[in-house]
Amino acid sequence: MKIRMVFLLFALIGASFAIGCRTPASEGEEISALVPVIYVRVFVVRHAQAWKNVDHPESMTEQELDSLTPQGLADAKALGELLRAHEIVAVISSPAGRARQTAEALSESLGLEVAPLIDPQLAYLVDGTTEGGEPMTWKIRLEQLARGEDVRPVGGESLADGRGRALGLVGGLLSDYRSRNVIVVTHGDIAATLVGEAAGTPLVERPTSHDLPMAIAVPIYVTSERWLLLEAIQP
Repeated sequence: MKIRMVFLLFALIGASFAIGCRTPASEGEEISALVPVIYVRVFVVRHAQAWKNVDHPESMTEQELDSLTPQGLADAKALGELLRAHEIVAVISSPAGRARQTAEALSESLGLEVAPLIDPQLAYLVDGTTEGGEPMTWKIRLEQLARGEDVRPVGGESLADGRGRALGLVGGLLSDYRSRNVIVVTHGDIAATLVGEAAGTPLVERPTSHDLPMAIAVPIYVTSERWLLLEAIQP
């Protein structure tokens, strides 16, 4: 009987001690909750419909093919109207004409006083050629990726190369646009790479798993520790 009472006494003391003390993990969680999080919210936008994306007259020049169709321009403006509520402070665009025109339409709808910034890190992958000298196409690249191969074309870029420069851009945005919202206008390959980064998708699967429609915005909450994929916005 005495032994049982002694055991009960020690149990009560132990329980009181556990209730009155915090573990290092719980202290760490409370401290981290008090430290402001450095973040940027990046709205990834694939450019709106261009003439090269649809059936077009054979007489069109390369410059004309790289411009938006009337539908593409309307879609870009409509997307900008939807994004007005998100307090966008800047639009950064690929140098391609279709991306720049999308960025300009977005900026106009958003009422931004600053013109879109142009950044080559958002450009589509440099094609180059295959080892056999054949021009690299998106179809050939997808076939290689389906086999789990991310090949760097001769004189071109691999998907990993595109990922590297895109992540470099986002790192700069985290520094330059702390706690603010920005839009990046790019192409299907780079857009898929960025969205796949947030989703944790293997690199070779990103172009097919995250083949974004044109004129759609996918917000990504970016901190130095993690990327969080948010719900897409589309007219």
